[in-house]
Parts: sequence; C-alpha cells; structure tokens
Amino acid sequence: MDIKEKCCFVFSSCKQKLTLYAPYLIKEGYKVLSLYKYDNYISIGLGQLIKKKFGKKIKRKYNDKLTNIHETLIVFDSMVDIESLKWIKNNNPKARCVFAFWNPIESTGLDVEEIKRIGYDVWSYGTEQCEKYKVKQNYSFFCKSMYPQDDVNDLEKIYDICYVGKDKGRLDKIKRIIKDNNWEAYKWFLYITADHFWQRFNKKEYNKTLKYISVQRIQASAKAILEIVPSQSVDITLRAIDAMVLKRKLVTDSKNAVNMDYYNKNNVFVIGSDDSGSLEDFLDLPYVPVDKEIVEQYEIENWIDRIINDKPVNY
Repeated sequence: MDIKEKCCFVFSSCKQKLTLYAPYLIKEGYKVLSLYKYDNYISIGLGQLIKKKFGKKIKRKYNDKLTNIHETLIVFDSMVDIESLKWIKNNNPKARCVFAFWNPIESTGLDVEEIKRIGYDVWSYGTEQCEKYKVKQNYSFFCKSMYPQDDVNDLEKIYDICYVGKDKGRLDKIKRIIKDNNWEAYKWFLYITADHFWQRFNKKEYNKTLKYISVQRIQASAKAILEIVPSQSVDITLRAIDAMVLKRKLVTDSKNAVNMDYYNKNNVFVIGSDDSGSLEDFLDLPYVPVDKEIVEQYEIENWIDRIINDKPVNY
C-alpha cells in the first residue's frame, strides 16, 4: 500500500495563511482534512481574537468528513485543544491517532499527559523537549512542492543575508544582532509578518503573508538564510532545511548547529561562537553540498514512515 493511503493529516485550518504544510501535502496527493466544517479566515480569526481578549471559546462545528477514518490520523498542534482532540478520538475509534507537536511544547499550553490519556501517540521534535516530556522524536520535514522546480542556482544572489517569516519576537532580536555585531553594512533582506493575520497592522514593519514558494525564491536570491531559533534545545528548524534544499548558507544563533548532521563550517555560521568579523569571508567561501542521504531523511515520505512504522529517532 502506498504510504499516502496509510495516513490522514488533520489541521485546524487548511488555509495557506494559517498553516504552512496543508496546501503542499494536498498538492502531493496526501489526504488532508480541516478540523472544522467552516474553514474560513473570518470564523478562525474571530474565534482566536475573542479567546485572546476575553478567554472565551466560540463553539465551531466540527468537520463531518473527519469521522470513521481507519488510517493513521496525524493531528498538528496549532489552534487545537483537549476538547477537539477528544472529539477526533471518539469519532474515529478504529484509527490510530497521532499528535504531532510542531511548536515548542511549552508555548502551546497543552497538557502532554492528558493527550496521552485520551489515546494519542505523541510525537515532537528536538531531543531535549522529547526527553523532558517523554514523547517520541521525529525530525522536521519538508515537501518537495514547497520549493521552485527550476534551477534556483541560476538566480542572482542580490542579498547577503535574508530572513522571511513571522515575528514571534525575532524582529527585535535580529535588530540587536545586526547592531551588536556591526553588520549594518551587509545587504539584508528582512521580510517580517505578524504572528496572526489579524495583527497585520500592529507594526509598520509587518508585511503581508507570502506563499511559501515566493519565500523560497527570495531565500534563493541571498547568499545566506538567517535562522533565529526559539530555544537552544531545538535540533533543526525549517530554515536549516531550506538552506540544505536551496544550497544556501545558514547564519544561525543555534549553538547546537555544530552537532547536527548537516553542519559544515563552509556552510554554517554560528552567531556568538564564530568570529563576527569573519562573516564576510564566510559568505565568500564556496558552498559544500550536503549529502543526499542527509537531506532525504527530512523528506515528508520518511517523516511519515517513521510514524507509521513507529520508528522514532530517539529510541
């Protein structure tokens, strides 16, 4: 049986602006369902806004199609709660239910042990947090359709370093990094979006959300991609994967980067560890392609295979 027939992905929303992966998983032929029947920006945005301002949850109708599924159900953590997880489990008694943390566990406010008690097989990323919460570890993943299909090496590198992504406190940190290291003279491209689409006009630096394929073309137009990690316990982020796939350098504040399988001193500059005055020389060094076998382990097919066959990387 094709691995695509063995699983079904569940997101709180399948909208491009609200979830990165759903549109690309659909494009590659995977079964993907929204948790809610009415998957639109108004209902989602209003619900999140009321919850944040008043601490109250708007009751939304669950998706009727998300019932009596026999495949492995893989539910992601964004904008879900215990109540919705119970509903999924109760309405799919024959399914193996997997819960995948895609954000730092502490930031979600979800009780890991409660999720386990409901009957979910819980997975996450990052060695430290998987050990702390006693959950199974998987790598981050990427879909091939997220990247341009033409040769990005033909794109002119018009920037030295770029960062495209949600703020999540990174904007102020990036400004400090540039100032503290006297890196103002480099050609930066910073494209920051709000954490939530209804916060679009909270700061003048915020931009509209781009399709991920557009993000990749911007990143491919730079010598290096900037990575700002949420914590030093993170093993690998999507920007490190982007750098491998696009064959671009990585400038990161992750001290753990030197321990990763993709690390090469020609390709990865660690802020705070490497000499800040050597950044120009680093950017001029030739890029060393990462071994194909290393890149492939982060492909979606292999990510799913580890879950379907219960082969976590920390066991």
